[in-house]
Amino acid sequence: MKLSICHGCLALLLFLSSQMALATTKVVAAGSAERSDDSRMSGVERFNIPSIESAASGAAFFDETDIKLRSTWYSRDRRTDNGEDQIRVSALALGIDALSGYAWDTIGFDLTANLSGKLGASRGWSEVLFHNPDNNQERSNVALGQAALKLKFTNGNGDDGLYLRAGYTPIDVGTLGTSGGLLQHAYRGAQAKYQLGDMTFGYGWADRFRNEWDDRYSVMTTAWHQNRGPFAETANKISYIHSLGVRYATTDAAFTLIDAGVGEGEGYRRNGQLAAATTIPLGANVANGNVRVAGYAFGAQYLSALSEFADPSLEWHLGTAATYTRGPLALSAGFAVTHAPDSAEMNFRLTAWANSDNRNYIQTWGQLDDFVWNGQKVVKLGLTYDLSSALRVPGLSAGIFANLSAGLRNPDGSTGRMHELDARLSHAVQGGPLKGMTIDLLPGRLITQNFSGKQSRSDIKLIVGYACTLGKCLQ
Repeated sequence: MKLSICHGCLALLLFLSSQMALATTKVVAAGSAERSDDSRMSGVERFNIPSIESAASGAAFFDETDIKLRSTWYSRDRRTDNGEDQIRVSALALGIDALSGYAWDTIGFDLTANLSGKLGASRGWSEVLFHNPDNNQERSNVALGQAALKLKFTNGNGDDGLYLRAGYTPIDVGTLGTSGGLLQHAYRGAQAKYQLGDMTFGYGWADRFRNEWDDRYSVMTTAWHQNRGPFAETANKISYIHSLGVRYATTDAAFTLIDAGVGEGEGYRRNGQLAAATTIPLGANVANGNVRVAGYAFGAQYLSALSEFADPSLEWHLGTAATYTRGPLALSAGFAVTHAPDSAEMNFRLTAWANSDNRNYIQTWGQLDDFVWNGQKVVKLGLTYDLSSALRVPGLSAGIFANLSAGLRNPDGSTGRMHELDARLSHAVQGGPLKGMTIDLLPGRLITQNFSGKQSRSDIKLIVGYACTLGKCLQ
């Protein structure tokens, strides 16, 4: 696998360089076990993920530079039934993104900076503030988000061509992804993408990673702590991770997506995935509604060189979902099953938890858990309703979601159950000086039975976000 990935990447780059004349969509889906539930916060536009479209084709460097200001207020209270692993936090995240155009239609630069501000006393590890491993406390922090050089080589025929990024940057290729909470994670690395119509071929490589609760780009390791503070030199270092991917994404009414990739964390883990989605209209009349169907298949295996497994197992996860939408109503249902005897909770990354990202296609995740434990079979049901017309409040919507699962395997061979009920009340301001502001109230309740991996807990989040382009704020 290692040789095949390297040879495949070399062949791709040779092909790209021979052309020299000549992006990204995600399936909308429904680490550490006790710290894996805080990375998705619905409804808030928190950061820009640079892509082929981040600056207009042929744009001058200064004329088309996009300077964006971001702000998010985040409040959370999570309480576990056993009184352990509690979270209580209030934080303010501020950011500025400067995404340039292309000088001489070829070269540009992206730069972002972030501030995470702690508001009052906090409790637990929130994953949205700087975390000091020496004293297990959180504090305010300023950090460099991105600093990336970008190049493009096109033949003047639309967006077809070669796109390169290198530096401190998000990466979205194959099984390499970038996510975050209030602020965006990023890598020290590079990616190459070649776009040809609706097809995008890509390769990504990185040797360092910065997560939301750190201000440094740290070496990737086989443990969650990244050898920080008192854990210095206690985990094996992963020299690099890389991935090769191909994506087909249409912009028609079906928004069809097929995304495939393979990746490797040097000496630690290999993985591969296939995601697909499309929208099926229910008749010629738009009023009849449509059904969005999606599926995700993922497989991975640890490597004995750096992992603790001398005879690693092949792990896999399969998930599918469908969403029926008609007028203001959307009904969704999903099912997934996971086999992860080595990871216990499926590891979708090429490193240990907190050292890289890749969880964007899980179809049945909940607010308090991803529902990807070894042996777990889960059904997710959801209902959302646009209340704009009914209550005459444009941009107001509500939803309720239930996860029902069984078969979670404990170390002693017994099995447990896990259920979750989540709700969401969201408002997106549609006009006036605060147009684009989002307000989300997200309560949730997780119940576990006869399962050692995670305790029952209750949670409520309130998130207010606002982002605007410089010169157009509050207009």
